[in-house]
Amino acid sequence: MSSTRTIPSLEKLYSVFDLDTEEELSDVFIGANPLGADLLEKMFVLDSDKRITAAQTLAHAYFAQYHDPDDEPVANPYESRDLLIDEWKSLTYNEVISFVVPPPAQEKIES
Repeated sequence: MSSTRTIPSLEKLYSVFDLDTEEELSDVFIGANPLGADLLEKMFVLDSDKRITAAQTLAHAYFAQYHDPDDEPVANPYESRDLLIDEWKSLTYNEVISFVVPPPAQEKIES
């Protein structure tokens, strides 16, 4: 794994299995798809400037059989990366509490 800071949960995973944090995920999950392990390592980078993007993820070899660049629109980011941790926490919290579960679809009963 690269020396960039990783998501704390991943560091906990390494500590549970008593592994070095520089160890490759493919070495941890013996028999796992090496492309999947490579993709996870790239996704688990905490620094968003160094983490793999959604577009790069879709183009990753792990998703080769599903990748269709003509059917993968790219949206512009809507948030600023220059926020303090507390501001990110507040934005995330407000997003979560504003979520409303949509009602189940009503099926029409024909008589």
